[in-house]
Amino acid sequence: MRKFVTLTILVLLTILPVMAQDALVAEGLSSPRGIVYDSAGNLYITESGIGGDLQIEGMFGPMDVGGTGELTRVDVDGRVETIIHNLPSQGPADSARGPQDVLVTDNAIWLLIGQAGGLPLSQSIVKVDPTTLRIVSVADIYAVEAAENPDGDIVESNPTAFDMTADGVFYIADASCNCIVSWAEGSAPTVFASWSVDENPVPTGLALGNENDLYVGFLSGFPFPEGGSKIERWSLDGELLETFEGLTAIVDVLVTDDGSVYAVEHGVFNDTGWGAGRVVRVSAGGIETVLEGLNRPWGLAVTPDGGMVVVVDSVSEAGSVVSVPMGG
Repeated sequence: MRKFVTLTILVLLTILPVMAQDALVAEGLSSPRGIVYDSAGNLYITESGIGGDLQIEGMFGPMDVGGTGELTRVDVDGRVETIIHNLPSQGPADSARGPQDVLVTDNAIWLLIGQAGGLPLSQSIVKVDPTTLRIVSVADIYAVEAAENPDGDIVESNPTAFDMTADGVFYIADASCNCIVSWAEGSAPTVFASWSVDENPVPTGLALGNENDLYVGFLSGFPFPEGGSKIERWSLDGELLETFEGLTAIVDVLVTDDGSVYAVEHGVFNDTGWGAGRVVRVSAGGIETVLEGLNRPWGLAVTPDGGMVVVVDSVSEAGSVVSVPMGG
């Protein structure tokens, strides 16, 4: 798989008036999803891959699975390296599931693995030693759905996003469970919040705020109605504090140091499939477009200099990460 970084300026083919150009950070990525910078300024990118050569019978028919998921790192000098190979993946690329999100601390790389046909490590949090790149521990997120099935629907789990408090408590959005799971090392995962399948929720994006709170973004389910998604703000005591409505197909949420809330809308679904998506800023005053005209965007991250980058083409073998022009 060919990946490289360029300093040239890419003019997007699907451009809309809110922007003229954007800097290409990395390309040639296979179903890229969650992204994050570490304290040294290195960018980590999860790639869900394209499945593999093993065909198994899934709940809705045959699925191709295999070890094509990866974790890729772009260092501060722009060098690109895939540092973890052979992670579980469920394909094909246009609907890939596998590695979904990543967090990096000074002593660990944390990977969130989504649904991947029951392969080892699927539907789990994997702790990796950043020096040896060896697996240290695994937390089974699927076990919560299997034991409790909080939405009362079919037993199915697909963790898609997570965040961690300063004292090491994880909150995990499980899109197929229709729930948020909480977990800390040394304990068992538990349900923090859940929604009835009748609400058509599909919690997909998640971020901790700056006031002991949690923001949950909802993709919603088919037919993914325009304006039919929302972001909910919860206290960590489990109280729903605020709801931001009128959004569409949210896949990622980000809260910056100044408390601003950003989200990625995956696109507008219509008779021909997914239309363009965008990055928005969300507040009690409404929804503000930051960057639009994006093809199947996904993960959003703050750069070391206070800017932002976003994943585009997240359901293809030609995915990329581009910078988000701040201030229009």
